[in-house]
Amino acid sequence: MNTDNQFRPAAFWFWHYLPEEIECLEVLQSARRAGLGCVLIQARLSMPWDDYLTPTYLARCAYVGEQAKDLGLSVEIYDEYNWMSGHGGGATVKGADHLRERHLFWCKGRSASDNGRYVFTISSIHSSFLDFLGPEGALWCNEQGVARWGDWQVQGFVRNGEVLAPYELIVEPGENGCTVSARFEKTVSDEGEITLLLSARSFGSRLVNYLLPEMAERFVEKVYGPLLDVLPSADGFFFDHPYAGFQDWTERCGFVGNSVLWDEDLFARGITLQHLAALAEEDDEKSSRLRLEFFRIYSSCMHEAFFGTLSRWCAERGVGLSGHELLPHVGAWSPRKGLGGIDPRVMPGTDHFAVDRYRTATTVDAADYVPQLSVILGDSVARANGRSRCTVEQYSTGREVGRASLLGQWDLTPARLRTQSLRHLLCGARRILLHALYLPGVVKRTPSGMFDPVQDFPPGFNLQPWWEHMDVLSNELFEVSKFLEEGEPVRSVALLYPLADLWAGPVDATSAHLFGAWAQALDEAGCPFVIIDESQLVRGEIEAGITTVILPGVGWLEHAASFAALQAFGEQKGHEILASAVGGAALVPLCGAEPSGGSWGLENVLRGVKEDAIAEEAWRLAAGLRNVARLSSPDQLGTIPSDPAQKLPLSGRIAWHHVSDSPPRDRLAVQNEIGQWRELILGASEKPRHLRGWEAAPAKWVQSAAERAWRSWGTIPAGEAVAIRVRPHEMLCLEWEEGVASGALEDVLEWMPFPQGPMIQLTDGWQFAEDALNVWQPVTPTLPLEEQGMGADGSGIYQVDLSSVGNESASADVSCRWHLVIPKVRGTLECRIDDVPCGVSLTDQAVFPCPKEFSFPSGVLQLIWRGTAANRFYKDHSPVAGERREKSGLMGVPRLELWRLQPRVRRIKAA
Repeated sequence: MNTDNQFRPAAFWFWHYLPEEIECLEVLQSARRAGLGCVLIQARLSMPWDDYLTPTYLARCAYVGEQAKDLGLSVEIYDEYNWMSGHGGGATVKGADHLRERHLFWCKGRSASDNGRYVFTISSIHSSFLDFLGPEGALWCNEQGVARWGDWQVQGFVRNGEVLAPYELIVEPGENGCTVSARFEKTVSDEGEITLLLSARSFGSRLVNYLLPEMAERFVEKVYGPLLDVLPSADGFFFDHPYAGFQDWTERCGFVGNSVLWDEDLFARGITLQHLAALAEEDDEKSSRLRLEFFRIYSSCMHEAFFGTLSRWCAERGVGLSGHELLPHVGAWSPRKGLGGIDPRVMPGTDHFAVDRYRTATTVDAADYVPQLSVILGDSVARANGRSRCTVEQYSTGREVGRASLLGQWDLTPARLRTQSLRHLLCGARRILLHALYLPGVVKRTPSGMFDPVQDFPPGFNLQPWWEHMDVLSNELFEVSKFLEEGEPVRSVALLYPLADLWAGPVDATSAHLFGAWAQALDEAGCPFVIIDESQLVRGEIEAGITTVILPGVGWLEHAASFAALQAFGEQKGHEILASAVGGAALVPLCGAEPSGGSWGLENVLRGVKEDAIAEEAWRLAAGLRNVARLSSPDQLGTIPSDPAQKLPLSGRIAWHHVSDSPPRDRLAVQNEIGQWRELILGASEKPRHLRGWEAAPAKWVQSAAERAWRSWGTIPAGEAVAIRVRPHEMLCLEWEEGVASGALEDVLEWMPFPQGPMIQLTDGWQFAEDALNVWQPVTPTLPLEEQGMGADGSGIYQVDLSSVGNESASADVSCRWHLVIPKVRGTLECRIDDVPCGVSLTDQAVFPCPKEFSFPSGVLQLIWRGTAANRFYKDHSPVAGERREKSGLMGVPRLELWRLQPRVRRIKAA
């Protein structure tokens, strides 16, 4: 394994068809040029079933492995056809019908007449979750494209907690449901409805039953073994979204939103009919306790049968196991608001801490390009299991911009990808996994049915015009990630993941809502936090430095020891426990799965925080850390608003890692997400400290010494990130470049704009030539190219003759230098003046230093622009109502500014 590759971006590589070797080599070489570190082949839905895992397919995988190794690329083995790890493109259940998905359904019934006959109906079984994939998706899940249910078996009847035995039973099976009629002896508790518990198997389904170890064993035999044989040097396997069905039906009732997988062996593991009947109930204490107990046993069985089998198989062969389970929070902060319309409890999708115990590396899923929970939870889960950081699979849906999910985002700009990627790294990611590279030939293929591979969650990154500059971003992410590998995050707040409450309550549990409210508020206030689970409470494994534990509307805890642990934590000096409830209530009552026979006795250590006060409380918790390091506020540089109503999101990230006590060392990484310069403010130090900062673009280090009782200030350009090594107690000289030293802080200089500096607007004389046409046309730099009938293929060159736009001369002062400022652009820019390179920019704002010998007015300025493939691949898709599309090209008047050398780092004596 090339250890550096673990810090570089990786990418899924979609195979919509079986490629030739020459095409494989082309993509691999492109990935290497782009600075990627790893690829994962993923057969997609448009690849014919008959091609997957054939000798030709495996031979092509072997070729990829050999060529990747020669290029210095790592390979991980994606373990599925499309996704839903376990079915192996249908190979797992072929010839083994007993391994197909089997579900438990329930409904309630009353006596149909005075004769005492009860009638129960299960009807209209359906799975809306996968409907968006259309007919191709239906054929992917079912061999005939339609679910057919059979092997109906009555598991039992329960009324008011009492198991009933019928003396007459009639089962009328159907392919989409079942009717059961029964008569029962009179009992003492004959009031109320009776709950029927009924299982069935989906005939012809390619989806599997994750409760069966035999299923996982067959999966590794059919899929893992052949793939490892042809990719023996792979770093490991990657599983993805194991789940089956999410079946719903007309008569479903209670707090559980989908059927659960079924196997009678659950009875031997401690499940009772009373547990199953609780799935059909709602919010009473007994039913909640039974649901909690059920999901603990059910999840443990499912995890051990599937992930346990995979983990042991991989360990025996010396390869890693990564991937991610269902993550219903993707794109959101609440554990229930990312993927709607499902109940994740019925699949591996709720106890993320437990799933991680089977992996050798943690992976999470992130949707679209907004701040969200995924990476913070992923890093927390990894640290709870003795590791750190995670891989984040970053994919694009159309939902963010108002179009259908599958249509994705061909209009994704490198600036948006860069901002999100840096955000992930500072929140706890080790690498970004792009979703995805495409085979170039996919654009020439005719779509099959309703499924168009070009619109398979785009973008296909290597088909983007701006891909030729991806190495700039990859190298930056590599350096920042490697920098953050050392040390432990400095934070004082722990947010409890309310697992027991999520198991016991409804799909949209209050605790999920409040957890999301707390997580988002802490993030926006700039307060780093760790997520802990109840097992860490029980084991006393709350990380050092945590002084605040937040219970986000937690109604249920699983273990009595958790209450004792919270009591002990809250009684320590300087510690606090915050608890919340929805609406006006300040505290939520706590319930334990283990009956206590009395009060849990936490009232004296809990402080209630009402829902509408969460944001203010988050700012209070962040105040101490802002005294250590903070960014100037977005709306007023150099100040933090005192009015709570003006407390805007941080719009940036600060990651502080403590490396060692002896010698004292820390690392600080800072991201500025907004379109204006900001200042980093480091709090006063009791002792001298030595700072060394690194910036990715241009790559350079700067050293500075800070005396005690002084604040160190540094400017961060719009959209940029910096990384700083902090070594207290060392008093070293300043260094701007290697071999250049000075003892004066003010001698650390940077080219920066200064008040009343000369500025020349480059308004007129612009021309544009599209690469495909090579014909120059007049262009207005303030209007998107689309509005001027240009930019169709996403690439071209802006050009202006500077001798025609003014006659102002440059200052003779050698401390001044002209800089080209681009106020707004969508896409990458490579700047040249008289063919002298001036740099490459991936951001929405750009600044290029002009050549030292540049003297205005003279020279031809060229901006080589690379935009997105949106105009190419969305031309046949009519915009939908509310759809937002990125515009292309320059959208503001470029200007020349005369900058001068100024102190980059300032110091102000602390008050």
